[in-house]
Amino acid sequence: MNQAQPISKLREAKTAVRAFLSAILLGAMVLGSTGASGCAPLSTNAESLLYGTNKETLLLGTNTETLIFVAQDDATERYGYIDSRGNWAIEPQFSNARPFSEGLAAVKDPRSNLWGYINIEGNWAFDARFDSWYPPSSFSEGLASIKDDETGLYGLIDTEGNLVAEPQFLPVQKFSEGFAAARDPETGLYGYIDKTGKWVIEPQFGIIAEAFSCGLAAVREVDSELYGFIDTEGNWVIEPRYRYTWSFSEGLAAVQETKADLWGYIDTEGNWAIEPQFSWTKSFSEGLAPAVKPKEGAGYINTKGDWVIDPQFYEAGPFSEGLAVVRDESSGDYGVIDTSGNWVVEPRYWSIRDYSNGLALVEDWDEVKEGYIDTEGNWVFSWHLHIC
Repeated sequence: MNQAQPISKLREAKTAVRAFLSAILLGAMVLGSTGASGCAPLSTNAESLLYGTNKETLLLGTNTETLIFVAQDDATERYGYIDSRGNWAIEPQFSNARPFSEGLAAVKDPRSNLWGYINIEGNWAFDARFDSWYPPSSFSEGLASIKDDETGLYGLIDTEGNLVAEPQFLPVQKFSEGFAAARDPETGLYGYIDKTGKWVIEPQFGIIAEAFSCGLAAVREVDSELYGFIDTEGNWVIEPRYRYTWSFSEGLAAVQETKADLWGYIDTEGNWAIEPQFSWTKSFSEGLAPAVKPKEGAGYINTKGDWVIDPQFYEAGPFSEGLAVVRDESSGDYGVIDTSGNWVVEPRYWSIRDYSNGLALVEDWDEVKEGYIDTEGNWVFSWHLHIC
């Protein structure tokens, strides 16, 4: 097979996937249709597709604590960690690797095919012993969830590898403000556990329960199938009356009302801070939030609801380090803008993840490579983009 053949197939796949996503997102987000088809908060995988990432990219990424980044070595196809200049900080030696969190990173030992955690020096924090296709979680508030492949249930470990809670839950979310949402395997309902693995808010919520933020968590009531917000004792603070919600961020939460399926923002008492008027929105970050104006496209608003960057994009992601990933309406490619809406990185990539410590993970389908670019769009480190 010559080199042109896999490139051609890659481009064909790119076109097909883009066409599929466009059919979904165009009607739901840009045309601003009302009714039950309005865009819902997306799951991890769906949200990743929205912002131009994919399953393989989810296994890579960066971290917000240390200036090292997961990378793959082309020669060995092993994973290690690079610094912000593209030099190896931890030599490539793992068959898979995840970003650092709280000083530890989950990596897969190619000798045993087991997962474990390393510290920032690249040394094992404790022996690799987790046998699961999917990697153990990153640490949050000193705890990580691990899966027992025999039972399919999840437990908790601390940063020394000690088992804090026996596997007894379906997937456990990250801890936030001392609590983590977990799913009861018997009822299938969600509740919240503390750092010992004890239920502090009994399983009673459907579909999913969000992490606590500003002392409140978005949950879905089973009977009404509507979302509201509870406090850390499980009491309703904002009654379930929304079709969908995002968590609180910067004192506001994006919610979708049920009459016209439009999105707006409420404060922590449930009062409208920005009246419903958008066909899609997301949480605020760095004082700005991506929002879609019906029939016009995506732009950015401030906490007063004023347009700071006019609707003009097909998709828009959150701001991070003064930069945001957006998808160009005409080309369909992803680029990066600043808080004034100016292009910092011209749209040319199949995917771009949010900036972290000055670098962003991108996929370039034309050059058949992925890796990191800096804030000016220069390549810092790259490796071959594998065709699955």
